[in-house]
Amino acid sequence: MRIRYAIPFALLLLGLGLAMFVMGVLIAKPMTMGLGALNGFVGVLMLVQPTFVVHPDKVDARNLIGMTMKSYPFALASLRVEGKRVLPPEGKKPTIGGFWARGSDMDALIAAIEDAKRARA
Repeated sequence: MRIRYAIPFALLLLGLGLAMFVMGVLIAKPMTMGLGALNGFVGVLMLVQPTFVVHPDKVDARNLIGMTMKSYPFALASLRVEGKRVLPPEGKKPTIGGFWARGSDMDALIAAIEDAKRARA
């Protein structure tokens, strides 16, 4: 299950990047064009890449390029739900969710956790 970035933040970054790029073209500043293109590229990556990938036996934290930065050995049934956030077992990292996560992905993850807990009991 993939937890993607929230669409409004990605679109905001993409829009600001495009605006910076156009402004750089209009004032003939290559540095502004480069920064605008970079911000737009990050916005596109936020639209298509996940921030976390949750497997039944582990949670992978991913970067914007798609590489797994760290794997956490948490079973799906051991994750805790607090509101719209998913927390690992006591005293561990990472927190999944918050305002960076896409709401529909979080709803699906919470439902999968509840199903895994029911199947475990």
